[in-house]
Amino acid sequence: MEKGLLNFIDFLDDVVCSISAEDFRVKYINRAAEEVLGYTPEDFLDDAQLFVKIIHPEDREFVLKTFENLLNDKKFDIEFRVISPGKKIIWIRARGKLSYVPSDSSPYIFCVLRDISRRMMEQKELSYQLAFQKLVSHISKEFVNFSPINFDEKVLYAL
Repeated sequence: MEKGLLNFIDFLDDVVCSISAEDFRVKYINRAAEEVLGYTPEDFLDDAQLFVKIIHPEDREFVLKTFENLLNDKKFDIEFRVISPGKKIIWIRARGKLSYVPSDSSPYIFCVLRDISRRMMEQKELSYQLAFQKLVSHISKEFVNFSPINFDEKVLYAL
């Protein structure tokens, strides 16, 4: 059954992994890691700190603190950036929980990582559009209230 389950997990689009809660070393990661993160499962198993290394420097402390707090919180649902081998920034949503494997007394972080880069890009684009609309609306309002008195000042104020 376990081998069948691992084969099934390898067909998922999301990254499924187990990470040691003690040293953040990846113990298992499915094949989706290569498609989503740009690194093979073997890369993670060969480099004990690869998971930590690929977290964007500005997000690393937040992610590690979240993992460290799992002893209290037990579950997490966070968003952060990772850096692919080609230096591409990938936004990730990570959900998971702290658990113990019956055959081992060490705590593990079981998590699912999903690429949310497209959603984040769309949100950023939407916020730019809203800011632009607000600016245009403000400029239009100033021109509607147009008066030839102090024309130059009003144009400069509107801009």
